[in-house]
Amino acid sequence: MRDYFQQLLNNLETLTGMKQLERISQKANADNELNTLLDVLCKVSDLFPYIPDDAKKNIISDSVITDQEFIGLNAKIIYKWLNLRKDIYFKEIAHKNSVEVEPVTGEKRDEWLNIWQQTLAKMEDNFTVKPVTNAEILREKFHGKDAKPTNYKPISEEEVEKKRLHSEYLRENYDPISGNCLETWMPEDEWIKKQSETKI
Repeated sequence: MRDYFQQLLNNLETLTGMKQLERISQKANADNELNTLLDVLCKVSDLFPYIPDDAKKNIISDSVITDQEFIGLNAKIIYKWLNLRKDIYFKEIAHKNSVEVEPVTGEKRDEWLNIWQQTLAKMEDNFTVKPVTNAEILREKFHGKDAKPTNYKPISEEEVEKKRLHSEYLRENYDPISGNCLETWMPEDEWIKKQSETKI
């Protein structure tokens, strides 16, 4: 494609009246600029590998003459032209005819089945699940998968009952706003003893 683009630049004045190559050659770094332009044009052309090179040349040659917006060869214009016609040439791999393979029979089939069974026998069972406690589920939920066990042990029913009684004692013997003792105040141990006697 590089030779084609070089030739097209040489013939551009004849085809369109544009003197792009002459403008490039008047610059101080003309060789550099020309090589960069040819590299870029080839890269853009390579973006469409499913279009054959001969078809690319025909598309570009036709478009140089027919495109009214054409002002010189550059990456954008080449991309535009090839992109407009890509659908004709593009075929997805899934749409290409696949080669059908005949099924294996006889001894060869038995050999492949034997290899398959041996491979299955070597496989390990990675599907066993260890039981998980509710505490582990909650810990992971609130602290993420890296959470370490805290060795927390829930308090006993006796301790729960003690805490409940203590809260009740505070409510009955202290003013909730000021925190001062009420007139009916009594020491906690006596109050608890009195509570246990009333239950019996």
